[in-house]
This record gives sequence, C-alpha cells and structure tokens, in this order.
Amino acid sequence: MPENETRRLSVYIPLSKRHLKPIERMKKLARKRKCSINDLVVDAIIEYIKREERKRARKTTARKKARK
Repeated sequence: MPENETRRLSVYIPLSKRHLKPIERMKKLARKRKCSINDLVVDAIIEYIKREERKRARKTTARKKARK
C-alpha cells in the first residue's frame, strides 16, 4: 500500500451504548486537545492493541515458564 493511501474504518455506536454519548464526549475532548475525533479514535485503537499484545505476551511467557 502506498504511504499516502489511507484506510477507512466505520464505527457504529450500538443503541445500547448511545446513552453514554461517546460522540459528544469525543467532540468535546477533541476540541480541548485541538485535534480531530479521528486522531482520538486512532490513538485509542493503537493503545488498545498495545495493551492486548502485552497481555498476550505475558500469558505466553507464563505458559512457557509453567512448562519448565
């Protein structure tokens, strides 16, 4: 994929979560941080992936130690 090409991801807020007003809260936070909602979402996704990868790595390490 060329560097200047972007990928798209659509996010749908389920009805069961709309009472939490995620879009309104993201707009407010984006204004405070002077960035776009897209930037917030991408940062959140990246942080989530890193956290989950660390969890998986810890589990893998624990399994390897348990086998010894």
